[in-house]
Parts: sequence; structure tokens; C-alpha cells
Amino acid sequence: MKENTFFNREFYIKSTKIVLSVILCLLGQFLLSEEKTNLSTNLSVMLLSYIIISYDVFIEYFKEMIFEKEIFSEKLLMIIASITAFLLRLFNYNEFFEANLVMILFQVGEIIEDYGTYKADQSIKKAVSFKPKVAHLKKDEKIIDIHPEEIKIGDIIEVYQGEMIPSDGMIISGSAYINMSSLTGENKPVKKEIGDKILASSILEEGDILIKADTDFKDNTISRIMDLIKNSKKEKGKAVTFVDKFAKFYTPIVFLIAVLVAIIPPLVIDLTSFDVWKNYIYISLSILVISCPCAIVISVPLTYFMSISLACKNSLIIKGGVILDKLNEIDTLLSDKTGTLTHASFNIEKENILIDKDEFYHCLTIAEKRSNHPLARSIKSFLKSDDQIEEKDISYYSEIKGKGIKVIYKGKTILVGNRSLLDENNISYNEEKEVGSVIYVARDNVFLGDIVLKDKIRDDTPYLLSELKKRDISLTILTGDKKESALDFASSLKIDDIMYELLPEDKTKIVKKKKEENKKVAFLGDGINDAASLTVADLGIAIGKEGTDLTLDNSDMIIIDNKPSLLIKALKIAKINRIYVLFDIFFSLLVKFTFVLLATLIPSFPLYITVIADTGLTAFLIILSLSIAKLKIKSTYQPLKTEVTS
Repeated sequence: MKENTFFNREFYIKSTKIVLSVILCLLGQFLLSEEKTNLSTNLSVMLLSYIIISYDVFIEYFKEMIFEKEIFSEKLLMIIASITAFLLRLFNYNEFFEANLVMILFQVGEIIEDYGTYKADQSIKKAVSFKPKVAHLKKDEKIIDIHPEEIKIGDIIEVYQGEMIPSDGMIISGSAYINMSSLTGENKPVKKEIGDKILASSILEEGDILIKADTDFKDNTISRIMDLIKNSKKEKGKAVTFVDKFAKFYTPIVFLIAVLVAIIPPLVIDLTSFDVWKNYIYISLSILVISCPCAIVISVPLTYFMSISLACKNSLIIKGGVILDKLNEIDTLLSDKTGTLTHASFNIEKENILIDKDEFYHCLTIAEKRSNHPLARSIKSFLKSDDQIEEKDISYYSEIKGKGIKVIYKGKTILVGNRSLLDENNISYNEEKEVGSVIYVARDNVFLGDIVLKDKIRDDTPYLLSELKKRDISLTILTGDKKESALDFASSLKIDDIMYELLPEDKTKIVKKKKEENKKVAFLGDGINDAASLTVADLGIAIGKEGTDLTLDNSDMIIIDNKPSLLIKALKIAKINRIYVLFDIFFSLLVKFTFVLLATLIPSFPLYITVIADTGLTAFLIILSLSIAKLKIKSTYQPLKTEVTS
């Protein structure tokens, strides 16, 4: 049976167990009841029913107790509640039917939860997993149709108008308008030209292009996103484990209340009366049955998964329920600048070139050829000499974090980067005074000149900043830019706290320092230089559409679209999730408390009413959880058209 099919082997096993147990339970209740047969016959039928429906719950509990040292879990309370119902026969109350009903309804609830999870999973796949069915491989001037899973790095793929992009890659011929709504939720087509990167599952709405694949199928964007979703389903969030933590307190408290109810009233009313003791022990055992936490055990995990599903529909991948809880706790955001709050699409603002211009840019192209830094990507987009460089001519290549690139090409050493790189190599140069991102170039210890690049703020960055302020989340910008460029950026957005001329390890140290101050720290970044900071932070958030593998792997949450303001949507979803979870818990406890009072005040209160009421409560909370996926998360930011230094 296919993994993504709801009606799988597990479903049929669980359904068969329920049907068999229900049949035996009805037989025991009506045809083979204690009144019509005898106690041993009735008990045998009901025990067989109970074993069929509950053996897996016992097995799972003992595994948790032995291997995970979890003693007071929700499963223990389920087991105690059902066994207690059997024990009530000692007081001449035959509650065998209720004992089975507790477990039957729990298993039915699990099937409903599985279905809700399945529907959420399907909605996620609908949001992000439109898989292409064919790829047109260009080989020896011929076009061969292959399955996208056969694509290898370096393959040349032709894509026709109206088709789905089968692989991540770079356009090497043609131009097109690309619809990326399956990844970003944005239906407006984006123009892509030679040198631009495009992502698998996007739709080519207009034009014809050739792309050079830069990933295998299993590593492309859509495959990675689906893997992240699968992993997020396996993650156990804090409020999912909250059910376990809750049970650690809830179970002993229920036990204590039950013991107190069994002992204190008889001591006060009549210590010597057997009937009084019998009555309050029955009430005590009834409390244990009533306190079974089915609704909480089922609804809380489902609420988390539906919230993750809602996030995915809003271009957010959240790696597990624990991340939703962390989002609610964050009070400090540390953010990278370039490529995160700005477009990282640079234009040359100024040139200071001391040699032939073509020769200067050729040196620049050699150095930036292998780099994935935002500055490097921009430089490569407007330099056209890339094809003239043979890999075999590069004998040494190294990216020096926070400084630049050193490359040996045809025996000549080329340095491209900031002034720190030239300083540590004792190269004299003319310091550029223009505000912007300055790229210095040297060859064989001789300064060749520099260029100044400028960037643009993302349209939604001001909205992000204003919303963070409303939520009392402090913001600090961390950048490797020199002081003048950083302060110019901060001034344009009225940012009070910006730290500049930082190396990647400096950013990581700042994250650690903030955590030592008992701050709940989130880090927002996009590049390989951010990987360590993303890992160290309480919450690592990657701008993921063009992020590096290392960045995506080390983050807790990924913003698929390049819109930092989607962080605000994530905060809203986390808040919604918390409201629903707290409602599930407190409303369930209120219902339990009501029935405990009824059982205490009304002699011989029928337990089956409690069990049926608990089933209705569970169904109601499941429906409530499923409704999360239908919510609309609104954003009201106004686009900004201001150009800013980076």
C-alpha cells in the first residue's frame, strides 16, 4: 500500500481490531450478559474484547516505561481507567462495557486523528509538491525525454512554454516568465534571463529556455522541502510532549484525588460503616475512569500538525511542533542584512580601475566563479566572461569567511574581497570612501582597483521592523559591511541597533552572548556564513528560496519565499496554535471536572454517559483542530521603493 494512502495496512489492522472488539463487546453486553449467562462467561467475552482492542496500548506503554523511563504517561491513565472499570465489579457494578468503551473510543479517535493528519499532509503536498513528469535532456544536439529522477548535475535540460521546471538550475539560453506560486504562493510571473537561477516545480509561463541542472533530483528544492515536511511530522513538539509532561503531573494528581475521595469522607462520616467505604471507593474508582485524557492526547498533537500545514500554505516550513512554541517565546531577533533584509541584487555604483577594464573584470570573474555569496551571485549576473574560464586552470581556490576569495589561476594569485583581505596580505591600496559594498581586487600582491556595489531594501522589510516593534521583539542587525555602509542602511530604516564589520564567528559570539543574558534569541539569515549562528540560536530562521544547503539544514524554520515579513505570519500562526492548544486542554479539563462532580454528588452515576461525553468532546476538538488549515493569515505591508546602500 502506498505510504501517502490513508487506507493502508495500519488502517485495516486498526479497523479490524475495532470491529472485532465492538462485536464481542455487544455480545457481552446483550446476548452473553452476566444476567443471561454467568459472571465467568460474561467476563471471558469482555476480556477477549478488551485484549483485542488494547494490547498495542499496553505494549507501547511498557516500551516507553522501559526504554524512555516514562512512567506517568497518558497511556498509563488510559490503562488504569479501563482496568478500574473492570474492578468496579468487586462492588457489584458491572462496568465491563465501559472498560472496553474507553479503549474502543480511544482507537476510533486515533483513526480520526490519522485521517486529520492525512488530510493535512495532502494539503501540504498540494501546496508544494507539484512534481514534473518529464524532462527534455539535450544530448549530442538531440532531445531525449527522461524522467526527472534521472537528471544529473550538469545535464542540459530544455523547457518549453507551459511546462514545469524539472530541476534546479541556471538558465544558459533564452529568457522566460516563471510562475513560482507552488513554492512561494505568489502568482505573479517573474522574468528570468541567462545566468538566473530557477527552481524545480516552477511553471514556465512564457518563453523557451535551456537550463543547466545544478542538483540531482533528490537534492532539488521540491524534494528537500518534502523531506523537511516529513521530518517535521516526526518531530515531537514541546506541547506534544506537553501531553506527556502534563500526564506526569495530571496522573499523580488524579491518583491523589481518587485516594483522598476514597479515604477522607468515610473517616469523617462513619469509619465503621462498610457501605460508606464501599460507596466512596466506587466514587474514587469512577473518578479514575472519568479522568481518562483521550481528548487531550488526540487533539493536541493534531492541532500542532494542522498549524504546520497552515504555515506551509503560507510559504513557511516549520520543522516540528517545538518550533511553534519557540516562536511564541522569542523576544530578540538578530538578523543578517545582505540577502536577508535586502535583495542582494547589486548594481555597480562606482569603478576605480587601475588597469585595462576587461582584464580587471576577468580577474574578478575568476575569483567569483565558484562562490555562492550574494555579492558573488550579483557580480556573476552582470559579468559575461564566465565561459572563458577553464576549471583545470584553477590550481587553488579558497573562500575566507568574512574577508573574500583567494584563487590561483594559471600560476597567478588573485585576491578579491574587502580591505581586511588586502591588509593581511600586506598589499597597499587606495581606500575607497564611497558608501556601499566595496570589492577590492589584487593580483600577485599588486592592487588593481575596486568597485562599489549598492543594494536595495526588500519591499517588506519596513513592515517586518514595525511589526517586531509592536510585539516588543528587539532587533539587532549583524553585518560584515564597513561602518559607513552599515550606518547608512540603519539610518534609512531608522534602526537603532546595528553591528558592523563582523566576521561569521563574531555573529555567532553575539548570539551566544544574548542567550547568556537570558534572552530568547532568533537568528534570521540566508548564506553559508550564517549556518553557525542559525545553529546556536534558540530559533534559526533561513530565507530559503536561494539559501545554501548548509543554511537550510541548520535552520529550524525556512521562509521559502524571499520575504522576511513572512516571519510575522509565522508568529501569528504560532499564537493561533497556542490558543487552540490551551483551549483543547482547559476545555477538556473543565468537562472532566464537571463529570467528576456529578460522579461525586450523584450516587451510582452511570459511567457510560461519561465515556460517550468524552467521545463527543474528542470529536469536537478534532474538528476544531482540522479547522486551523482553513484560516487565512493576512499581511498588510506596503511596498517600499527606496534604494539603499549595502
